[in-house]
Amino acid sequence: MIQCRIYFRLDARVLLMVVTVVTRSNFSSLLPSILHHIKDADFIAFDTELTGLTTGPQSKYFYYDDIRDRYRKLRDSGTSFGMLQIGLSAFKHKKSGNGDKYTTTSWSFHLFPSVSTGGNDYRRWTVQLSAISFLREHGFDFNKTFLDGISYLSLREEADLRAKQGQISKSDKEINMKEEDKMFLKEAMENVRAWISQGHSEPLVFPACNSFQRLLLYQYLPKEFGEALIVKKATDANGDTCVSVVLHNVEERKKALDDEIAEFEKNIVEQIGFRRIFDFILAQKKPLVGHNCWLDLCHIYQKFIGPLPLDWNGFKEVFAKHFNAPLLDTKFLATHLVGRSLLTVPGTSLEQLATCADDPSVWGVKVRVDGGKTKNQGKQSFHDAGFDAHCTGKVLVGVASILAKENSKSLPESLATLMEQELSNRIFMMQSDVESVVLAGPGEQSYPDRDHLHVLTDLAFSVGASQVLDAAVKLGAERSKTMLYWADSRTVYIACEGFTPSAATVTLETADGDVTLRCMSYSSWKQIAEETPSKRPRPNHS
Repeated sequence: MIQCRIYFRLDARVLLMVVTVVTRSNFSSLLPSILHHIKDADFIAFDTELTGLTTGPQSKYFYYDDIRDRYRKLRDSGTSFGMLQIGLSAFKHKKSGNGDKYTTTSWSFHLFPSVSTGGNDYRRWTVQLSAISFLREHGFDFNKTFLDGISYLSLREEADLRAKQGQISKSDKEINMKEEDKMFLKEAMENVRAWISQGHSEPLVFPACNSFQRLLLYQYLPKEFGEALIVKKATDANGDTCVSVVLHNVEERKKALDDEIAEFEKNIVEQIGFRRIFDFILAQKKPLVGHNCWLDLCHIYQKFIGPLPLDWNGFKEVFAKHFNAPLLDTKFLATHLVGRSLLTVPGTSLEQLATCADDPSVWGVKVRVDGGKTKNQGKQSFHDAGFDAHCTGKVLVGVASILAKENSKSLPESLATLMEQELSNRIFMMQSDVESVVLAGPGEQSYPDRDHLHVLTDLAFSVGASQVLDAAVKLGAERSKTMLYWADSRTVYIACEGFTPSAATVTLETADGDVTLRCMSYSSWKQIAEETPSKRPRPNHS
């Protein structure tokens, strides 16, 4: 079988970086090798490509989101958008004559959930056109996803399908039927009686009928003629769905049921698809490494485990239950360690950090990772999930190399220290004054000081930004030092150092008459929002 790979060329002579493209066509043949490399790895870096990020203005990030509000927005994305591709890169430490280095094996898995078995055709993806356009501009191959994507089922979806399979032909619930349905069923039973009386040597096939009529046959024929009568879905010569009826003795019935179970298990395994790899990673307790990966984690949970919990505390509980190995976020590490170590960065995007890892003159260390550099003959290769996963792992090795040099440790010791201390299981919260979010472990969640924030609420639609600023000044804020952040159409955050409102309310004259606004501290507003969720601020970036 021909394996599809992406090569990223270091120069005209040597091919160093290889990402194996995995689709439904080659998944089964590659699976043993993939599992071997994962089992042998010291850690696994990951990345995803999605059909969208935010469903609308109400889900866009707000600088002063609290963690619970931000999780709700990420959950909205995780339950709405699809995962087009997931990238994995397995990193293994090797001791060589030139010192420590890591070898990598990287894959880009194109995903497309199956809708072929068990009535799971309710699945849907929301598409954000800007996200699709972005991926198209970066050369994403949508044909591999839609035509040859690997299926997947979450643990919950698998359990639901198994429960549904166990209920087939066992329901005692009466079905409401129209007169024409009763006539259909009566005629079907007469046909079965005639078929039995004639010796039933060949299966009795009912011509193509709709799903409701098939349900009637599944439920009522075995009740009428006994469990020796096997009723199952079939396909006629034209490819249309029909129903086949066979009458078995005890041994034949047992074999038929065993065959049915075997066929069901085969279909389930095919539909589980990529989740077999995800389950293996968790079972092996391999450390995971992502970059700015909170959204990735929400999608991974929704796609491979089950529905995302409704609130942040619920997510932390299920994360601790299922993810029982260290998780590192290179975006958080880069922001946290600057000023606390020898690490210096021009920026914390994956591209910027990976470029630093490739250049010994920037970090003062040679990041030794077999797998090449972050450019393909000058052309950027980012936004392929496998390549981004490789770069994420390389950045971690680079950070660990700096700390190893700084603390006179070996590279593996430095990496182990990162995974053991409070830097693990902390993820970056982008576009926020919250430095990091604690998912699990001994670290305490820290919150920024927002004493400089006050909230004006009860705004009318006719009140504009200049009038809100006038109201803040009227309450004692210094105009030149005041910043306004609109939480929603009726609520504005006032950021001003040293501002203490002179009153709890302020009245503005508008074209629609006088409007009285309430002013309170951020902490008071937060308490109200917690007690009355419907009043929780919703950002509006329109």
